Amino acid sequence: MTGNLFEQCKEISMMRAIGCTKQIITKLYIYEAFILVIASSFSGVMIGTIVGWSISFQRSMFINLPTPLLFPFREFIFIFFVGIVCAFFSTYSPSRQLMRKSIPEIAKQA
Repeated sequence: MTGNLFEQCKEISMMRAIGCTKQIITKLYIYEAFILVIASSFSGVMIGTIVGWSISFQRSMFINLPTPLLFPFREFIFIFFVGIVCAFFSTYSPSRQLMRKSIPEIAKQA
């Protein structure tokens, strides 16, 4: 997210020039980070669960044992909350640092 913010300096300077406040821009990028974290956490856990279950199902077919599907709820909740905390801190600090600059300074940085 830090890299994303510094790559989009031109867009940020344009948003500031048309009247968006610093708080709105900061919230916008924090929301973007949250959406990315939620989507990647959900898809990563689901893909990992499906792959793990399919491998254990294949193994159980060879030895004729039942294979229950167990979803890792604790791990999912842990990954979700750690991802949200990391998304917030990776976005908030660089955005505040960038918002302290004037509009021409931000545009020159791009």
